[in-house]
Amino acid sequence: MRVPARRKAIAGTAIAVALVASTVALIAFMGPGPSSIDPPLFGIIVSRDGPDWQLAVARVPSGMAYTSTTLTLLRQDRSTNLSATPWIDLDFAENGCSLRSVNPAANAVSVGDRVLCRVSWYAEGTRYLLLDRGNAIAIGELR
Repeated sequence: MRVPARRKAIAGTAIAVALVASTVALIAFMGPGPSSIDPPLFGIIVSRDGPDWQLAVARVPSGMAYTSTTLTLLRQDRSTNLSATPWIDLDFAENGCSLRSVNPAANAVSVGDRVLCRVSWYAEGTRYLLLDRGNAIAIGELR
């Protein structure tokens, strides 16, 4: 027995509508996802402090070592201005940036630590990328 073409079209449309409705219901049930409700584990505040850009740590998980936390700076054309450099190795004379730790005896990043970078070396709009053990923890611009 043959099914008329119109019945096939109606059945196909009904299946498509049911799939869309079930997908929307599933998304509504699951919510917006963990990235939009979980607070960030790392927070940075960027400002200008006289001759320097200041990247101040506002929030940090435990265990981020100065040796494994790196700073990369990119020009506006996205070419590298400072390749990934561990915070412990930042030096004004060598690369125009320096770490100012709230606790000079510490080995790990703490709230209140600051990375200072010379405005004369890094123009406004320079992009920064902070990594911890190769994972991006902060991305933004010097403004």
